[in-house]
Amino acid sequence: MDNSIASLARVLIWPGIFVLFGLMFLWAWALERRRPYLLLLALGCTVFASAAASQILGWPSGTGPNAVFSGFLYTVAVLATAEGMLLRSGKRLGLRLDGAILCAVTGLLWYFCYVAPNLLARIYVQNFGYGAILLMAALRLRSLRHERLVDRLLFWTLFGFSVQFFPRTIITIGFSAPGSLEAFRTSLFWNVLQFSLAIFGAGLAFLLLTAALTDVMDDLRRERDSDPLTGALNRRGLDERLKHLLRKRSGTSVSVIVCDIDHFKSVNDRFGHSAGDEVLRSFAQLLKVNVRSQDLVVRTGGEEFTIILPDADEDQAAEVAERIRAEFQVAPFEFSSGTRVMTASFGIAQLSAKETVEAAMERADQRLYAAKAGGRNRVVGPGSSEKTAQAGSHVRSSLSIAAGGLRREATRGMI
Repeated sequence: MDNSIASLARVLIWPGIFVLFGLMFLWAWALERRRPYLLLLALGCTVFASAAASQILGWPSGTGPNAVFSGFLYTVAVLATAEGMLLRSGKRLGLRLDGAILCAVTGLLWYFCYVAPNLLARIYVQNFGYGAILLMAALRLRSLRHERLVDRLLFWTLFGFSVQFFPRTIITIGFSAPGSLEAFRTSLFWNVLQFSLAIFGAGLAFLLLTAALTDVMDDLRRERDSDPLTGALNRRGLDERLKHLLRKRSGTSVSVIVCDIDHFKSVNDRFGHSAGDEVLRSFAQLLKVNVRSQDLVVRTGGEEFTIILPDADEDQAAEVAERIRAEFQVAPFEFSSGTRVMTASFGIAQLSAKETVEAAMERADQRLYAAKAGGRNRVVGPGSSEKTAQAGSHVRSSLSIAAGGLRREATRGMI
């Protein structure tokens, strides 16, 4: 009696571990409800533990009912876990495929219980089916191989877990099933299955929980280091990124662009602060889409932004600034009381061999003031040409005339 209780307690340990993981995922979701994948992972762990308990405790009683019911729960658990992992990366298998898989696995289990009873077939249906579901998820998540360490570990653990279902089943069960329930529970297949679930299953759950906590910490770090209005880096974010950037610097050029929206105060005064916020958001977005992934876009003042461009000289920085300047001036803003054409001015500087980024930013800032003093809507660097500025002024004048006409028409309509 005591031995049977001890044996039962041992086999219920790993379902209990998955209940614990399920509660941890549920707790994490309660704290961070923006992450619905945590709820799916909680569901997967909890349902998997319920399926294992059902199978181990023999409830519902009877070979057929128990096999179909526990198999249904196992399939739901595997699908919920796969969808949770995929949803974390913005991917999905989809409800239709989930439903088709659930019906297929449950239907086959029912068939091999009631129509053509065959324990070996049920074992292969479940193990190969669950391996295939997890392998599909792993292949869709293969981009994680190039992400953070926790993501790489997560991918390879998931991939290994999914692949091991196939050789493990063939090697441990072969082509003949145990003749009785007692023989099945003492078989090599059952014992190796428990071991693989304890190692791969618990390891995968632990890595998923670690990845979720890492996601939360990364988001908190991004919120701390970002300007809430524009999404650009703030001063603290710039300082943090610069430390990393300068450590990697090995003689390559680094350039700085300092830019400022022209006559921005008049937008707030005439159209309101919400209109000014919209201009700032649009300008910051324009900066982001015109730079590379390694470049840093920072909001350093009210309407002033700085771009740090590693591996770029002054000429390349000037090309980026000119492209932004040209695109910004041809995008009139529609406000409630009229249309406004906005422009921006830019100063360029390149770090010298022993110069600090702050010193280069100061030189770029001085050139920004020169651009403002020279008529605005222009890019000023050490070798700037006035041709671009003159052409920009001509386009700006044309757009201003057009916008003025729209405002006069609007005024006549109100009169």
